Amino acid sequence: AMDNTTVVLGYPDVDDGTLRGMIELTDGERYDYAPRDDVTVYVSHRLNLSVPYVSRLFATGVNENASGYHRLVRAHCTLTNQGLRDELPPEPYEYTGDSPGPLIRLSP
Repeated sequence: AMDNTTVVLGYPDVDDGTLRGMIELTDGERYDYAPRDDVTVYVSHRLNLSVPYVSRLFATGVNENASGYHRLVRAHCTLTNQGLRDELPPEPYEYTGDSPGPLIRLSP
């Protein structure tokens, strides 16, 4: 399957704070994503068409070993990097009980 599949990462193309699109990373290119940057993955796969006769109608190419036909299928997905959180949850406190008076901090 890996011989027929290509996976490429992308990074945001930002100009003056405006997202213009995504740029694919080339082989060996490095990009350091910020904690909240968009991360895009492009996947291409040569899907084997195994049904005789009909496969020729949908094919976009011939398999390398000449045993049939394939269709190039492409997909991409963009998700936000789940890096550092901007805010922390509140620290736990315990109610003292009798009155609506002061709260005390729990000891670690």
